[in-house]
Amino acid sequence: MNKPESARHMTRSVDAPAAYLSADERAANGRALRDATPRSSQSGWRPPEDRQDPVALLVASNAGRMLDLVPIRFGRMASSPFAFYRGAAMLMAATWLPRRPVTFASRLAATRI
Repeated sequence: MNKPESARHMTRSVDAPAAYLSADERAANGRALRDATPRSSQSGWRPPEDRQDPVALLVASNAGRMLDLVPIRFGRMASSPFAFYRGAAMLMAATWLPRRPVTFASRLAATRI
């Protein structure tokens, strides 16, 4: 294996580090952000009218599965948020592809995109 004469080509320029903020300064910045965006303004989200029902998507994702194993799947999904999202790839695929039919999204979810 050929070694370069210098490692200069492997270094990258780094911007100067950001100025250190004390805990009080960080807390003040957080308060200013909360004042600019109060929690009450975050409660106005409404799902789109054409959004598919997430429970219906999960039920549809059971098509072709052994029915005896479906309760085990849902039990494992209930164990943690990570396990839920791993088992509910269908929901993420439906979010990314809202105009596609459920069968297309289920095939996509099965490929673990």
